[in-house]
Amino acid sequence: MNLNAGVIIIGSLYWDDHFDKSKNDFIRQLWRQNNLEIDDLYVPLPICYGRKSNRREIFTMIYSSSKEQHLGQGIVKKFKLPINSFEDVEYQAIQLAKAEGIYTERNTNISSNWGSVGLLINPIFHLRDREAFENIEKNWKLLYSKFKNTFKSQTYKFDSDENPVIDNDGIIKIKWHTTLDNYDFLLSTVNVPIPVSESTTCEIANAMNKKSEFEYFEKNRKSNIFTFLDSEIEKKLNKNK
Repeated sequence: MNLNAGVIIIGSLYWDDHFDKSKNDFIRQLWRQNNLEIDDLYVPLPICYGRKSNRREIFTMIYSSSKEQHLGQGIVKKFKLPINSFEDVEYQAIQLAKAEGIYTERNTNISSNWGSVGLLINPIFHLRDREAFENIEKNWKLLYSKFKNTFKSQTYKFDSDENPVIDNDGIIKIKWHTTLDNYDFLLSTVNVPIPVSESTTCEIANAMNKKSEFEYFEKNRKSNIFTFLDSEIEKKLNKNK
């Protein structure tokens, strides 16, 4: 088993060095340095601003199955270390969960009440290597079976009438883009949307303006991470703050 795998990054995981700046932890910088190759691959993704951050009162990015016709863009990076077993997959999932603040001293899992590390599988992975595909899929489902009392896929949807972007087995349910065809599978953090009446561009911009939180939006843009509504949000931001 010698698999091509990596991680999809949306938001500050790409450019922020810390999870907790007050502790000067550098956990995200070290995660990128130790686990990811340098090269970036840009990929179209169904993402939007749909979650109020726990750390800062701004909207952050989530996946949304209803945005498949209005794609934004994220970044894929390949893992440095070889993926030769499910243990390698689980190791990378834990490292990602630590960088995101999901896996902590109190919660030694890749799933929490606000977000989880999910698995996105290439639709033709099983044709390339059926044995490896069945091994990864089976063990990933077994891993997620440990969370059955706390993990609810129905909470992972932005609109009430859309499908969850992750199923109860921890499999991400967004369309596979041909840009990713060299990969067998990818890991990514999937966040639970914060229930709001409607995350309009005005609401998003007002939240950012109120807290003068331009960094998240601007650094995403500079990193070529964006949603289809970014140009409308940008028009409503108070640039003088």
